[in-house]
Amino acid sequence: MSLDHYLNLVELQDEWLVRFGQGEEFTDSLLATAQVVAGTCVGLAGRIDDQEPFDLAIVDEASKATPTEALVPLVRSRQWVLVGDEKQLPPYTDSGLIDEGLLEGYGLERWDLEETLFAQLESALPSDRRLRLTEQHRMLSPIGDLISHCFYDKSLTSSRPVNSDHTCLADVFPEPVMWYSTARLSGRREQKLGTTYWNESEIRIIRRLLNKL
Repeated sequence: MSLDHYLNLVELQDEWLVRFGQGEEFTDSLLATAQVVAGTCVGLAGRIDDQEPFDLAIVDEASKATPTEALVPLVRSRQWVLVGDEKQLPPYTDSGLIDEGLLEGYGLERWDLEETLFAQLESALPSDRRLRLTEQHRMLSPIGDLISHCFYDKSLTSSRPVNSDHTCLADVFPEPVMWYSTARLSGRREQKLGTTYWNESEIRIIRRLLNKL
């Protein structure tokens, strides 16, 4: 699809919405004819109940989705691709779902809500159904190497060397990775402020660095 063709479709859609509005019938018709549908896992619930199963569901950030969230698109698709990283943040489980009586009524344990489908499939699927991406392109190599050493058993490689990307910051940060210690500074201890904490010495360091930048 060319850019001009896409822009014409967007203009046509805008004109349609202005003239006729957007009711449930419009959404159902649109979904029935769409080749690609994007949305959040939970956001799709109730929208695609009556649709034919999708050929393929690609679930990004699958390691942050609870089993109940991930199942929404998966049960409506013939094939799946789950993309995620168990080293990143775990899924958020609503406290209302952790009620012991509620879990017992459905024959569930708390672990059933906390262990992701991504983790279960990653450990159970045969090796030819799993693929690990080991080269990162976002961080400079020293930062990527630190992450690789701390979390990935040095298996993560980096494609971005230290180059001109860093020179604009070199006067403030001579190296891409630096540590600042507050051990000898006054006000180094955290203080509670309402429901959070603040640290006077860290604030002074950050303010000084920002002023230099």
